[in-house]
Amino acid sequence: MSAAAPETDTAANAAAEYPLAAPMSFKLALLLAALLASALIAVSEWSYQRAATAQAARVEQSRSHAAAQTVLARLVDAETAQRGYLLTGRTVYLAPYKDAEADVMAALQLLQNRHPPGAMLSPLIDQVREPAAQRLSELKLTLALYEEGRHEAWRNIVLTDIGRDGMTALREATAALLLVSESISDQTERDVSRALQIGRLAVLATALLGLLGVALYLHKKAALQRANQLHALARQQAQEQLEGQVRARTFDIGLVHQQQQNLRDDERLVLARALHDELGALLTAAKLDITRMRRLAKTGSPEMMARVQHLADTLDEGIAMKRRAVEDLMPSPLHNLGLRQAVEQLVDAFTQRCGLAVEAELADDMVVDATSRNVGYQLVKECLSNIERHAQASAVGLLMRQEDDALHIRISDNGKGFEPLRSNLKSYGLKSLRYRLEMLGGKMDVVSAPGRGAEVSAWVPLNTSSSLPTAP
Repeated sequence: MSAAAPETDTAANAAAEYPLAAPMSFKLALLLAALLASALIAVSEWSYQRAATAQAARVEQSRSHAAAQTVLARLVDAETAQRGYLLTGRTVYLAPYKDAEADVMAALQLLQNRHPPGAMLSPLIDQVREPAAQRLSELKLTLALYEEGRHEAWRNIVLTDIGRDGMTALREATAALLLVSESISDQTERDVSRALQIGRLAVLATALLGLLGVALYLHKKAALQRANQLHALARQQAQEQLEGQVRARTFDIGLVHQQQQNLRDDERLVLARALHDELGALLTAAKLDITRMRRLAKTGSPEMMARVQHLADTLDEGIAMKRRAVEDLMPSPLHNLGLRQAVEQLVDAFTQRCGLAVEAELADDMVVDATSRNVGYQLVKECLSNIERHAQASAVGLLMRQEDDALHIRISDNGKGFEPLRSNLKSYGLKSLRYRLEMLGGKMDVVSAPGRGAEVSAWVPLNTSSSLPTAP
């Protein structure tokens, strides 16, 4: 037992290095996971909104860019169609002119709508819109003079540098607008790239945090499992140590009980011999004296004869009581005739008292020592006594034979039976015999059920001196 103590202390010290700390609270873990998920969702949503806004702005800039180019290109087409009509007078040139004029007006209106006054590109839009509107007015005026027949007037307008200067101003304004629009588009692309980069970094950071959380969880779980294993080992070693102490105490108690039982048997034998030899001799001598007194008292009074007879009867009762006491303490057939004959006398006495025939199967070649003989006899006696008092049986069976190194005894009846677990054998005598059998290395089995009779089987070691349990 002392050898297990260092191991127990080692396990306890190792377990102390890994205390059984409770895992992270479920609510705290859930809160952290919710915060992490919310942060990821917020960053992703912000990145998406930034990218969507930048993309929409880029689309708007592209449309404004296209509208500015449309104004310049379609204004040139309108000027070309107007010159062709003025030179040839063919109305076929009026349709392209009108289409170009409509496109220019639509493009100018688009620029105006997409960049209202106060917007960043509003001044540049005005610089494009004003010369374009002036050029359109000039073209309309020239056509109106042509249709009125005022050829000298429209020729003077055409030959002046007003149209060239207006187109030059329009081209410069359009170039400036396109340059600023390109700059805004580049800035928008940078914003989109930055937003996507931030979203990407947020996803990577969240993934790393998730992996870190999983690693911490696995580490804590492994530490907790290790601590549980160490504590289980410590508990197991402490339990084994306690069981060893219990086995040692049980062994000591068994030895003491066996020694007390042997001493009790010896005392019973000494007492039986004393009762038989000494008390029996005294009672016999008194009986002889009473016999002589009866012969001498024949000439006496009747009262004296009655007293002598009463004394003789009392001595007879004392002698009978002495014989019963000697038989109870140490049955003479058990020591004089052997176990088989003693059991046969028990069975005969049981049959005479209860009127039940016992189907007995008793072996002849049984070789037992004094302790096994006493235990076997007491077992049969106790079982027959229980059947007589409780079983209400109509048939009883008895088997006693030697099996290897044990004496097998089986006693059964067809009585009312009982529940062994609840009744606890219903007999302190049987419980004492079971305990004594176990200390000798034998065993006892009781099989019974209400209404199905009972069967007691016992195996008594034949060599009780070698069958005693060894010290743990």
